[in-house]
Amino acid sequence: MYDRASSTISSSLDEEKASPAKRSKRRRRCCGNGRYCWCFSKKCCLIFLPILAVILAGLGVTLYYVFPRIPQVEFERVGVAKQDDQGNMVEQVLGSASINRDGVVTVPLVIHLNVTNPNYIPWTIHNVTVDGFLANSTQGGSDFPVGTGGLREPFKMPKRTSSNDMPIYFNFRLATDNNNYLPAAESVQRSCTAGGPDLRFKYKAKIILHAISWLGIKPTISDTISFACPISDIESLGINISDLTGLKSQDIAGLNV
Repeated sequence: MYDRASSTISSSLDEEKASPAKRSKRRRRCCGNGRYCWCFSKKCCLIFLPILAVILAGLGVTLYYVFPRIPQVEFERVGVAKQDDQGNMVEQVLGSASINRDGVVTVPLVIHLNVTNPNYIPWTIHNVTVDGFLANSTQGGSDFPVGTGGLREPFKMPKRTSSNDMPIYFNFRLATDNNNYLPAAESVQRSCTAGGPDLRFKYKAKIILHAISWLGIKPTISDTISFACPISDIESLGINISDLTGLKSQDIAGLNV
């Protein structure tokens, strides 16, 4: 009787000793090592790994097509904004050409930028803030600020397109309280006289796109451009160039155009 009981106990102990080995054997059949086991059989691995590969490949292809690419921007032309521009009143954004109580004249301009969208999906530029300056042609001088501007409404671009015309509405003014006012006014007066040189305009723009702004990315562009003063368009607003510059006739007569 005792022999039978001891035999039963011995068999139970042998099974307990063998059970860790069996568990280890089962772990070795898992994919990965025993500590980071994420499937329980070779059959599981054969099913799971191809599915995982397909998912990762799909994610890679998706990211390639939706990954944001910064649009390319080039200057095209400058004109004077008119009331019938794009069928709406530009005054809603800029206000019409005006003269404030200090005699500073504001002329509403439209800066046309050529935008290329390299992305595989349509993009919307929600806003562009622009600071404009007259580029100083003398060494050591600072550029003269001549106003600010932006988009009137979000600008939409089809996917993989070029030559998208983006109009920036810009309030051009010569502030008389700036220390560099006189050189800037003389530069505008020369350029806005028949046969005068082109205006050298420098702009700094910050582009707001919701597609990437949540990442803290707000692309900035800056450039210095040259363009002929739109004399006839400015005068069609009822503004003389001398009103814009604020120079007196004797000062204008002394300029070398």
